[in-house]
Amino acid sequence: QVRLVRLGDRRGGRRQFRVLYNFANQYRVDPGAAAQGQEAAASSRRARIYGALAGGDRVLLIGAGAGRGLLSLPVTLDADVHAVERNPAAMRLFRDVAPELNGGLYHRVTAHAADGRTVVERLPGGWDGVVIESSLYHPAHLLLPAAAPYFHQTYEAYAVMRDRLAPGGLIIQEYNRTSTAPNRRDMAWRARSALLQAGLEVRVLTSGPMMNLYVVACADRGCGDALTERLEFEEGDRWIRPKPEQELDALVDDRPFMTWLILKPEQRVFLISLAGIFLLGALGLSLRERRLATGPDAWRAAPLFVALIGAGHMALQLHAFHLARTLLDDSVRTVLVCIVAFLAWGALGSLATEHWRG
Repeated sequence: QVRLVRLGDRRGGRRQFRVLYNFANQYRVDPGAAAQGQEAAASSRRARIYGALAGGDRVLLIGAGAGRGLLSLPVTLDADVHAVERNPAAMRLFRDVAPELNGGLYHRVTAHAADGRTVVERLPGGWDGVVIESSLYHPAHLLLPAAAPYFHQTYEAYAVMRDRLAPGGLIIQEYNRTSTAPNRRDMAWRARSALLQAGLEVRVLTSGPMMNLYVVACADRGCGDALTERLEFEEGDRWIRPKPEQELDALVDDRPFMTWLILKPEQRVFLISLAGIFLLGALGLSLRERRLATGPDAWRAAPLFVALIGAGHMALQLHAFHLARTLLDDSVRTVLVCIVAFLAWGALGSLATEHWRG
C-alpha cells in the first residue's frame, strides 16, 4: 500500500509530496525537480558518486521508489535503463495513475514492479552498473523472515549481481542517513563483507552531513584503486574503512530471522522485554497456583507447563517452516500448509487424549 501526502512547505516555490508505506515515511517526491530532468540533479552528491558509471549504457536501479535515483545517473534514460520497485502500488501510481509526479520517468525507462533480486536473476547480464537504493529490509512475502530470506543484500544475491556485470561494471549500494540510523550502517558493513566474500574489490564512501554510505564494488583486478582516483568528491566526502568492531559477518540466504541482525537497538530491547514479560507472567501464574494449592500433593503448575509447551511448539514450527521452505515451491504456501498440518495434529492429539481418558 502507498499513500501520497502533500507537504505544507515549499522548496524553491515547488509543491512537494511525501510517500508513506503503511503509514511510515519512505521518501520525498519533488515533481518540479523531476520535470527539470537530469540537469537539475547533476550537481548533487549522489550524482557525483553515480558519475563512476559514466560511459555505460545498461544500468539496473533496484529500489527506485518514485525514480529520484534515475535523475542522478550519468546515462541516457532509455529502455536500456531498468528501474525496479517492489511496491506495486507505488509503481502503478508513478507510472500509470500520475506520471506527472515524477516527470514521466517510468515511461522513458524499462520499469518493473517486482522484487529486485528476482529481476537480477531473470534478466540477461551485461550490466554496466547495478545500483541499489533500498537500504531497508522489506520482506517480499508474509512470514518470509521465517520461511526464506530471499533478500537482495546476501552473499548469494551479490554473487548473482557479480556474474551479471559487464567488464568494468560496478555495483553501488546506498545507505542513507546512517548518522540517525545505526542499523543501516551495520547493513553497509555486512554488505561490504558479502561483496568481499564474492571476490569483488570493495570501497566504502561516506557522503554529506547525514553520513550517507555508498558501498562500491567492482570485479576487475585493481579496479578499486582506479575507482578511488577518478571519483569527484564534495567537501566532507571521504573513503572509509571499518573499525574492528564493524567487521560484521555477511548475511546468507540460509540464515533464518536475519532481520534480527538489522533491527534498531531499541527494537531489540522492546522485543526481548516483551518476551520477558510473558515469561514472568507464566511464572507468576504458576506461583499463584501453588499458593492456592490445598493439599501437600496439590502442586499445580499448569500455566507454566502450558507456556513451556507453547514455546517449544512455536520453536518446532518455525524450524519446520525454515527447513521446508522450498517444499511446495512457494514459501507462503509452504508456511500455510505447515500451519494447517500442525493445527490438525494438535486437534487429533486432543481427541485422542479425550478418548484414552474415557
